[in-house]
Amino acid sequence: MIPYRAYKPLKSKKILTLDMEGYRDFKNEMVIPYLLGVYDGEKFYCFDGDFCIEDFFRCFVTKKYRGCIFYAHFGAIFDFILLLDYLNKTDFKILPISQGSKIIKITISDKNNHRWYFCDTSALLPFGLDKLTKTFNVKYKKLEIIKKTDNYDSDLYNYYIKFPDLVIEYLKHDCIGLFEVLLKFKDEILKSGGDMGLTIASTSLKTYNHSYQSRSLFMCKRKYNDDMRQAYFGGRTEIFRFYAPEIKDSYYYYYDVNSLYPFVMRNFRFPVSQPNIIEKPKLCDVVSNDGITEAFINAPKDVYIPVLPSKIKVKYDKKLMFTIGNFHGYWDNALLKNAYDLNYKILPVKSYFFETDYIFKKYVDYF
Repeated sequence: MIPYRAYKPLKSKKILTLDMEGYRDFKNEMVIPYLLGVYDGEKFYCFDGDFCIEDFFRCFVTKKYRGCIFYAHFGAIFDFILLLDYLNKTDFKILPISQGSKIIKITISDKNNHRWYFCDTSALLPFGLDKLTKTFNVKYKKLEIIKKTDNYDSDLYNYYIKFPDLVIEYLKHDCIGLFEVLLKFKDEILKSGGDMGLTIASTSLKTYNHSYQSRSLFMCKRKYNDDMRQAYFGGRTEIFRFYAPEIKDSYYYYYDVNSLYPFVMRNFRFPVSQPNIIEKPKLCDVVSNDGITEAFINAPKDVYIPVLPSKIKVKYDKKLMFTIGNFHGYWDNALLKNAYDLNYKILPVKSYFFETDYIFKKYVDYF
């Protein structure tokens, strides 16, 4: 991974925001869209009726808006479903990008490979629009025109039948408010030397690459990488004591840890070199160097809380366990140092030693 030393922000794609309203047709088990709003940074457009999506495509999926990004907040769970239902009846080529079970981006292209993009802002800003517009203190905050109920979509549609102008104003606030939030967020990211990505994770990585990564970070050969991945385990979430005895005038303390990831990123060293591979290393070198080591282990039976994890096959699956006795595997040298201090017997087989540095300190300090 090479830092972008000469980084200049790419020419930004034009940003637009959209939002849809629809009601549930319980008889046919489907959602019927009746309003679609779009804000292009200057003007708000509203399309209504049964053909609102078709009218939107006729006006905005055009030459003028080629390469533009249309953002919808929580589009994956509503707007994109309706858009895809329409797109499947057209000749557009559809390329979705998923995050888990959600589609967070849709790229559509015509026969000449001209493209338009639809992105879900909840992958970038995973909060409700009401909270976002208040937090970013934008002019167009989300309106509340009726109370939230289990049948909110149908209630809003019935309200629209009686007071169409109020619901259109509600839609307008949603579109413009989201646009204002995106602009403020993007400005903050640019000020910090980064660039806005599709998700909050990709935005963080882009920002780190552009302004805080001071040296190249190397990829290992696949075989080495596959070996070392065996030293990666899930987090430990065990309960060590289920209850505290009742003792008169005694006090008990409950602790929770917040922001552990940035703490570790800031205060610990991370690999910055290709691995130096040592066959049959000395134990003193293993516990005094940063890296990953394959080893045979004998854990003492009297250890209160075993520290070395292993993936043990249980029926048809593998479970993460912290065992005693004899076993074999790959572990981070820091874990082996802890085990050594607890009188584990360790026979190293092979080590991957790395040069390390505090590569995330400035990044965490800034944010």
